[in-house]
Amino acid sequence: MQGDFVPFMTFNELAHKYPLSEADAAFVEASRNEIVKHLFNDSDKFVLIIGPCSVHDPEAMLRYSAWLKTQQECFGDKIFFILRTYIEKSRTAIGWRGLARQPDPLQPENTLLGIQKARALLLEITKLRIPCAVEIVHPILWYYWHDLIAWGSIGARNIESQSIREMASSFPFPCGFKNARNGDIDAAIHAMMVAYNNSFTVIMNEAGQLGELATSGNKMIHLILRGTYNQPNWHKTPEITKTLHNLGLPETIIIDTSHGNSRKNPHAQFSAMKSAIKLKKRGYPVRGIMVESYIKEGNQLLAKSASIDPDLSITDPCLDLTASHELIKELYKSV
Repeated sequence: MQGDFVPFMTFNELAHKYPLSEADAAFVEASRNEIVKHLFNDSDKFVLIIGPCSVHDPEAMLRYSAWLKTQQECFGDKIFFILRTYIEKSRTAIGWRGLARQPDPLQPENTLLGIQKARALLLEITKLRIPCAVEIVHPILWYYWHDLIAWGSIGARNIESQSIREMASSFPFPCGFKNARNGDIDAAIHAMMVAYNNSFTVIMNEAGQLGELATSGNKMIHLILRGTYNQPNWHKTPEITKTLHNLGLPETIIIDTSHGNSRKNPHAQFSAMKSAIKLKKRGYPVRGIMVESYIKEGNQLLAKSASIDPDLSITDPCLDLTASHELIKELYKSV
């Protein structure tokens, strides 16, 4: 091996430093069960997965979480809120890879510190009684906070990763699968087939050992339509629903209102949200949407920053709090 080797702590060591109380663990489990209810059964609540494209500042994220709590209290009778807490970022090429890998975006990577900051943040949000959504990026790191994830996702860049697909069959939480960046939906469906069925996966246990685990399949999986490189694909919901049915996979779809479905224009998420609701009202199994939202509107270019605004996304552009509130109000009136 080249370079310096930095050993990590085990899950048990990290969990001892940042412990999950019995009450918090019960909340996570109850959240998972409720998400399953809203995604797969008859329910009077619509799922909203909302938050920044990525987390780069824990204190700012907690301020956003406190704001989202007020929205949950106002609109929670018809909307089930899940906070998008993306502590890792999958990159197309070189770039900042998230709080868990590079906790200070202007400094070199420090994953040992990052996994501690990531777990500490997820704990604080859980204490606010807001369910956390986490993208599974690295095939090992997710286990450091597996007990805090209420809902997980496999992103467009990882959807064809065999190791991630296998691991998804062991996840103890519901998990969404995004279509590939080029719009290929078959890639997501193939990943769902792997995760849905019995499998064998290589996984780290709580003592830090790697081993093989026989899984019984994850029945809580579903499809996420995120658009193509620059075009929407929510309109493919009718034909995709038939495909899922024919393959015996769960007929549950979430529409990502950002990315290709908004052409990365944050305000176009309003239109994508309305399209998702129209599909739902036509009887298609659209059970939720994803929205990119943060404290300030837009984003900042990290490569040109001498300093970083903690309240402004350093990845994709987001709606600000005012616009996010308006979107939530419109969604509430529509469902």
